[in-house]
Amino acid sequence: MTKCTTQPIKAVAYCRKSTSEDGAEQSIRDQLRRIRELRPAVDGARYEIVRVYDNDLGVPGWKRGAARPDYHRLVEDIRKHKDVQAILNKST
Repeated sequence: MTKCTTQPIKAVAYCRKSTSEDGAEQSIRDQLRRIRELRPAVDGARYEIVRVYDNDLGVPGWKRGAARPDYHRLVEDIRKHKDVQAILNKST
């Protein structure tokens, strides 16, 4: 099998936890650890995480219109910089 020798896939990581109860910070760290372990489907390819967004603690995902500052910052940064090919998320 031939290994891929392409450039890394530039990505951002987005982590969030819908409650701010005890252990939520650990959940965010665990999500980031699992995101860093993700590999693209192409043999030999890898992600290069250029930015991490992990400050949306205690914001429920089901709530329409919920304020998620880091999510909105992520979207704006992608529009502004146009430097990533993937958004990585590994929810708990």
